[in-house]
This record gives sequence, structure tokens and C-alpha cells, in this order.
Amino acid sequence: MPGPDEYPSNRFDKTNELKITGEIVQVDKLDTGAIIWVHAASVVKHGFAARPGTEVPGKGQVWRVEGSGVAKIADVTKLTPGAQIVVTGVNSVDTTCTPTCRLRSEKVTLK
Repeated sequence: MPGPDEYPSNRFDKTNELKITGEIVQVDKLDTGAIIWVHAASVVKHGFAARPGTEVPGKGQVWRVEGSGVAKIADVTKLTPGAQIVVTGVNSVDTTCTPTCRLRSEKVTLK
């Protein structure tokens, strides 16, 4: 999976809050937490249920999820490939999803 230096921007748009539901593909454990790679089954604007007009690009793609939501997980051993997950956070300012989509998490919930 791509490293942080492979993205065009390391900035996030605080006005672009998203909710991603999907399956964990890979977990990279770090000294300060982890990076979760999620295959998104749905991506919607945060605060909206999945209904017409709330879907945003990124469904079916792999998302790099990092940030405080991931760091708050007390038992990172529960973060395993195949686990179902719901993540809320802010989207990258670069919404082209190159090389993958990217989200700074605020809340991570295992299903």
C-alpha cells in the first residue's frame, strides 16, 4: 500500500465530513496507533443516511484511514483483515483518490 509521501497532499478538508462503511483489507501498526486500509462498501456525507444525493465518490475503492479515531482504539488486535468497520472523519483535500482515497478519522466502530 502507498506511503504518506506518495500522496499529492497531506492536508484534509474539515468541511468535507464522510462516513465510510466497509471491510478492513490491511492494518499497518505504528508506534502511535495504526493505519487501516478499508475497502468501502459505501461512502456518504457524514450525518446523512444512504439515500439519493448523499453518496460521494470512493465507493468500491480502498481508503487509507488514519488519525485520532484509529488511535483511540484500545485493542488494535481487533483490527483484522475481513472485519467490518464504520469510520467517520474528514476527506483529503485531494479528492482524486490518487493513489488511494484518504480519510483522517474521528470515530472508528467495528461492527
